[in-house]
Amino acid sequence: MGGLSAAGNFIVGGLAGLTVPASMVAIPVVGGISAVAVGGTIVGIVTATSFFSNETDVSIVPGENEFFTVTKTANPNKLANADLIAGKDITFKITLKAKDAKLSGISLTDEMRVDGKNDQFPITTDKSGNSISPPCLNSANPPPSELNSNDSWECQFVILAKNGVHDFTDSVITNTVSVNAIPEGQTELTDAVSTTVIVGTPPAECPRGWPIIGDVSQGPEGVTSHADEVFGGYEAIDIAQPVGYDVYATVEGVIDDVWAKDGNTLDQRIRVKPTACARLTTVNYWHLSEVSVSKGQTIIWGQQIGKSGSAPEPHTHYQFNEIKDRSFKIELPYIPQAIERTCNGIPDCDLLITSAP
Repeated sequence: MGGLSAAGNFIVGGLAGLTVPASMVAIPVVGGISAVAVGGTIVGIVTATSFFSNETDVSIVPGENEFFTVTKTANPNKLANADLIAGKDITFKITLKAKDAKLSGISLTDEMRVDGKNDQFPITTDKSGNSISPPCLNSANPPPSELNSNDSWECQFVILAKNGVHDFTDSVITNTVSVNAIPEGQTELTDAVSTTVIVGTPPAECPRGWPIIGDVSQGPEGVTSHADEVFGGYEAIDIAQPVGYDVYATVEGVIDDVWAKDGNTLDQRIRVKPTACARLTTVNYWHLSEVSVSKGQTIIWGQQIGKSGSAPEPHTHYQFNEIKDRSFKIELPYIPQAIERTCNGIPDCDLLITSAP
């Protein structure tokens, strides 16, 4: 299960509060080789839309906040493997628009990663050899340091998807732009948005890998809160980790719901309906401090979906299976290594997780 073992490599957006749109980083980092199969067709990440849950008044749209909007598009957003022989240009377009307040101190970063069946690698330069971060720095329209209210800035760059030194076959290309800006009269704000290009047909499977690095602090059974008679029959594990570490999707699917329990921004929860695993009705990720996906959004394996939180002690609750069937074991092939089913914080039983998808 390869690779993203570090959790501090990306710009982090913060929740501004419960009553205003939040600045949120949507970074669908793909650390695996899969995409979403719907009716035999591979589809990419649906652009996140706003969501509202009846359990909270948090309204979140990645790339959208009360002071500015940032959008990112890719054209085309799907390639055939045959396109890689001669090579295919992909144009990425960024638009930043100020709302009612002037923006100053503007800075942008751009990250692009390719994760495929045969190869995983970053892309750091465009077709002309210019760095993509900051984006468009050497173009005729470089990023501004200031933007007046209601003004906008736009630029685009091109990469060449062609097999050679690296292999794009059956891959997902994920590109994320992050913006830091100081709205007039406010403190610095960070927001980001992503776009994805699907190449060929990346395979889809049941859940696999870990959602986060850390230490297993409670197993799926035992005398604590995950016991069968206490937890209603669902299978779950807790992974201890400080607040703010990346949490990744371990399954392809559709976001069934996103909510904050009792309005607690350190206990936000994501429920996913898998599209490629008949055994499971949902996969759940609880106690998140940030969420970068929205209800109804299609996600892929390895996509970054949020940040670890606390409820009350810092850990991520990872739960499958709302069919109350405890014969569905949290073990291979669903995670890289089986967990002792009575592991509940006993040092000799703890399993240190050193890599997420």
